[in-house]
Amino acid sequence: MKIKFLPYVLFLVTFLSNAQTNNTALKVGDEFPYFELETIDGHTVTSDDIRGKLVFFNLWFIHCKPCIDELPELNTLKDHYEDDVIFISATFENESDVKQFLLHTKFNFEYIATDAGPFLKNQIGNISYPKNFIIDYDGTIKAIKGGLPVKTVTTLDNKIVKKKSDYTYFARYLDDLINY
Repeated sequence: MKIKFLPYVLFLVTFLSNAQTNNTALKVGDEFPYFELETIDGHTVTSDDIRGKLVFFNLWFIHCKPCIDELPELNTLKDHYEDDVIFISATFENESDVKQFLLHTKFNFEYIATDAGPFLKNQIGNISYPKNFIIDYDGTIKAIKGGLPVKTVTTLDNKIVKKKSDYTYFARYLDDLINY
């Protein structure tokens, strides 16, 4: 009986151990794949819509703690760069669940695409979350980053605390690419 659960346990351990890594079939320098995604507001966003623009493309899902933990900082990033960058997020989860989630959690990206599982799996080859792509004006991937890293900080009273990075972790990549 115990042996039947072993494959599930091994899958879960593998999935969780990859949660913060940059595992993806795509790499920096690749062209971001063509997409046509449905958003929660009933629109479609495609690669053609973003051509010639700088794009921040976030992959996430509702029950991913690191994904949810970075949302406030992603919102700040979007607020800071909304005139210069297109912000898109995609999840494999269904529209109804995402809409319910967003009733209690602020996520102000321009495009929030749902039911994107086939795209995430087949075109991107993603196996870990969160994942963030910074895509240049010509469609080239300039950076692929997991969630916000956690850093160890020593306080004035010599206590060691872990602190999550803020939006500036991603901002430095955008600043290098923005054409003013």
